[in-house]
Amino acid sequence: MNATRVTFHARSVVLDHPEGFCYLLGFADDPENPERYLVLQRDFEALEAVEEAPGYYLEWCDPEHGGWGGVDTVTQTADALTLTFEAAVGEMLGLRCLTITFDAGGVDDATLSARLERMFRDCGVRLSLL
Repeated sequence: MNATRVTFHARSVVLDHPEGFCYLLGFADDPENPERYLVLQRDFEALEAVEEAPGYYLEWCDPEHGGWGGVDTVTQTADALTLTFEAAVGEMLGLRCLTITFDAGGVDDATLSARLERMFRDCGVRLSLL
């Protein structure tokens, strides 16, 4: 995936970790066998032991395309989420901008906004949320 801008439709949106181990946001094109997905995770506890590491982990389509931090901006609309990535992370992921569309009625705007704010709190990510 060597595109600078990628868009995919998430047929599956997960706003909480199923076992409650961490904060989790997941978006996948197919709930059973995803080809394209984005997972964001953040520990419940602050990462004080690793001060230089941002508080969230992201993974794009493959564990090889995963790491700590790297999101520059997040923009939420009623039926989409757009993330732009810092240059180094964008190069690793093979993209600079990711737009994830979803069915407007399938995701509660306020819940998604709250989860995004919590995921990126104190990490320097610029948020434009509903």
